[in-house]
Amino acid sequence: NAIKEQDLGAAGRINSQTALKIGAIAGSQYLIQGTVTQFEPGESGQSGRVGIPIPGVGSVGIGGSKITSKVAMQLRIIDLTTTVVLSTHKAEETATHKSIGADVYAKGFSVGGDQFKKTPLGETAEKCVSKCVDHIVSVLGNQPFRARVAAVEGKTIIINAGTNRGVSAGMPLNAMKQGKTITDPDTGLALEVQFTKTATVKVDSVSEKTAKCSLVDG
Repeated sequence: NAIKEQDLGAAGRINSQTALKIGAIAGSQYLIQGTVTQFEPGESGQSGRVGIPIPGVGSVGIGGSKITSKVAMQLRIIDLTTTVVLSTHKAEETATHKSIGADVYAKGFSVGGDQFKKTPLGETAEKCVSKCVDHIVSVLGNQPFRARVAAVEGKTIIINAGTNRGVSAGMPLNAMKQGKTITDPDTGLALEVQFTKTATVKVDSVSEKTAKCSLVDG
């Protein structure tokens, strides 16, 4: 929707003073891809029914069944800066739900049936997604903090991260230069990107979205 709004402004149909600027979308550091590989809404397991005779009417049948659902997802986490696939992960979840149904048999006709059966698919999918989220948190939690140099004013280095990303005064940061990229000869995908430390900076002051740093060495 944001892209459509930008395109609409670029087409000249919106007042130039209020139109959104093209190229102002913030880039992402990581891409998370998820694919549902197995989706079983419900597989009936054990079931049974008991008939209770009613004089002058026929009988009432009361029964139950046990249903099992299964969801499986394949997950990939990609570093968009280096295009390296950080992790692949498969999550699976099953859940069992018991249901009860009833019917009435009277004068040769059967009414009702297992009308109240429902599958635990929603619960199963939610638990599977939760497993994927736990994996994402564990993987990205081990990735190094990254910020970019936004400006240099004299001896002051301004980076594009502040209190919104947990930066605090006194924090030391390493300046890294991206070097050689090792690629897979079969797929052409990046396998590893080498970085070289070039300097150390110290955070002097912090605002919400930026921080001012000074050079310590390098």
